[in-house]
Amino acid sequence: MRIELENALANKFPFMRVERVWAKDEPRWYPVYTACGDGWYPLIRDMCREIRDLYASRGVAPDLRVTRIGSDRRGLGCTVYFTPAVLEEGAPSCRRQAMEILERYARIAAGVCERCGRPGEPREELYGSVLCDGCSERKLKQAGKKDGWQMAPDRLGTDFPFFRYYKEDDPDKTGRWYAFPRFCDDGWYYLIYDMAREIDAVYREAGLEVDLEPDTVREKYGLLQVDMFSDGRYDGAAELRDTLKAARRKAYKTIARYEDMSEHVCEVCGAPGEYRGDLGWIHSLCDRCYQKRLKGLEDADPAGKLARELADRYPFAVNEARQYHWPVSVGCGPGWCGIIRGMCRDIAELYGAAGVEPDLRLRHIKQRYGALRLEYGFSGEGRESLHQAVEERIRRAERASEHICEECGAPGGLREDLPLVQTLCDGCHELKKAGTFPSRRNFEDKAFEDELEKKYPFFSADEERARAGRGTRRVFINCRSGWRDLIRESCQEVAELYAAEGLETDCWITDMREEDGALKIKGYWDLEKNSGAAGLEDIHKKTEEILSRCQRRSREICEYCGEPGRLREDLPRPRTLCDSCYEKETGATLLSN
Repeated sequence: MRIELENALANKFPFMRVERVWAKDEPRWYPVYTACGDGWYPLIRDMCREIRDLYASRGVAPDLRVTRIGSDRRGLGCTVYFTPAVLEEGAPSCRRQAMEILERYARIAAGVCERCGRPGEPREELYGSVLCDGCSERKLKQAGKKDGWQMAPDRLGTDFPFFRYYKEDDPDKTGRWYAFPRFCDDGWYYLIYDMAREIDAVYREAGLEVDLEPDTVREKYGLLQVDMFSDGRYDGAAELRDTLKAARRKAYKTIARYEDMSEHVCEVCGAPGEYRGDLGWIHSLCDRCYQKRLKGLEDADPAGKLARELADRYPFAVNEARQYHWPVSVGCGPGWCGIIRGMCRDIAELYGAAGVEPDLRLRHIKQRYGALRLEYGFSGEGRESLHQAVEERIRRAERASEHICEECGAPGGLREDLPLVQTLCDGCHELKKAGTFPSRRNFEDKAFEDELEKKYPFFSADEERARAGRGTRRVFINCRSGWRDLIRESCQEVAELYAAEGLETDCWITDMREEDGALKIKGYWDLEKNSGAAGLEDIHKKTEEILSRCQRRSREICEYCGEPGRLREDLPRPRTLCDSCYEKETGATLLSN
């Protein structure tokens, strides 16, 4: 759920707050993390209102505290506890009724789409999420891209019954079963499938049914981790003890072998891969997926880009896990990147002037209480004066951050009226306070986006988000200016297609960006608009052809200047460039044919 809605709940209902004391006499509260879509906000709000009125009618202060609320396998789930402070003031009866309210709203949520608030139902193909038909279809389209198995994630449960789970109130396993969730990306699916097939074969060879159930299937430290336990079906069968023990031993060896294999398999696409430790999180990725993820981090995370830059230049900015070349974590906004760069440069010069190898080890660079804070240590001895000089340079950087905006680098001051204390300039402070701080710092396409939003309805506010109370969200176009005419022509063709039929446009563009040297367009259909209109399927097909043609043509047009070009795969990232822009990009002299 959006942070704005979580803050609204916390402001209205004090029991929806989590209190923390980070320093002496400085208690702070934060909104309860709500792990569900915005469609359930009205339900949660009404539920909290009933609980508040219940306690008010008894004249006692609420002793209920919510620590987590969100979607689980039964619908809406809440984790609560009761404080003992008002135990003698009639709270026990309130507690019982409060729990009844929670259970009642959990049953109501099982029939409400958690993304948009329309009527919905649990979708077993999406791990039991409660969704309406439209949201379910869109989520399946986002997931189903290779071989069709993502469209039916219960294939493991269909082929191997020990990969199923049942509801807690179904101990005999006679009701509907659900696919066991996998907390890893899709590239390891066939590893998991082959592992399950071998385990099944081991038990079949022993003449037994598989008595193992998965407890966790996830990615951890870049490797596949599978934890399984016995379901107890053979408990007390002494005559099968040796056979069962041998089968389990083979099964656990199979699991360990596939966990080791995952180190060399890309978690995203399944291609051959290797450990990557410079992304802020260890992953097993192939070269192509690694470059794509690295580009995404550099575009969206200036602090992560700075961390990798520092790790390449300075040995003291590499984490202790040096075998992975893991950069030190940088947990602050982009406005302080200049302060950190200058500090590291000066520290390197101090060690260079002393003629010794750096014995400094940076562990964390982060924001704390609105200022820059560093965690570090020294491994050498007998260098007290040098260590004092290094520490003084670090303290100077921390003091400088108290007067520099963390987001943009302009002069700023400490702002304590936000959920998180930050040092911000006046402009960034107003945006943060209003909840409209932009998610990206590049505004070069804003005028072009405004032009499309005014001219074409499918670039304007998303009606479904507005109906669900989620506000508006404009479409960001993340590509260079050379493709603007191509985008304009395609949008005009779509608009004219619908106008010729006398219909409103029922497609919504959600994302338009450069990917692998070509334009990538994503969107969906509003199934309620134009419902029942004749020839609607043909119009949708023609619209898809227009947008697909636009994406194909982008491989023939220079992304920078709009002149004829071709795909250049010898760059760090594939780009479609003309000869002139390619020469500027590489600094090479092109030979004429």
